[in-house]
Amino acid sequence: MRSGVIINPAKETVSRSETYNKAFNDIWQAVLNACKEADVLIKVIEEENGIVTAEGSIAATEELSKTFETSQKIVLTYDKMRPVKFFGSAVPAYVARTGKVVSSNVAELDLLSELKRQGVFVNLSYNIHVEKMDNNETKVSINIFASPAQPKIMCLGDQIHFNMFITQQLMFQKVEIDISEAKFLSKGTLEDNFLMLIKKLITKG
Repeated sequence: MRSGVIINPAKETVSRSETYNKAFNDIWQAVLNACKEADVLIKVIEEENGIVTAEGSIAATEELSKTFETSQKIVLTYDKMRPVKFFGSAVPAYVARTGKVVSSNVAELDLLSELKRQGVFVNLSYNIHVEKMDNNETKVSINIFASPAQPKIMCLGDQIHFNMFITQQLMFQKVEIDISEAKFLSKGTLEDNFLMLIKKLITKG
């Protein structure tokens, strides 16, 4: 294989907001407590600007597709080979190592499935803005997205299935894929749950 790229779906970032009938200081503390209850680690905190960013980490499983758009693809360009000297040399390993390229083709792999197969974790990024409004009200806006916890993965040819001989050739081809730009956008469920958690905390007092 010669190269691989990530294709993100053309989706817009989901943001949710809620206005609470509480003073800024009360809601600010509720947001910090909600981060703790949601088991996410606060990375940036700017009270004067009402900004909180936090991160969590989860395993890449099919459950992720319930809360995030997970249609990202890895597009692989691979080479079909033939032996330089066919007589006595048509074994797949020899062809992959020394063969002549006769054509280049493209194949797709599902990114989430590949992260799951390789045991790659996914980071959750929480972006929260707390804003003081009129009449003793405070507005909280939040968006969450997920991204692979590591910037690169290795794809092997045996993940592509064609006829037996081509698949055997590809078993000896591999490529490092840059997945640093991969992003799973939220469907809004986690944001809604976080805002409800804030409401629960301020109700409890």
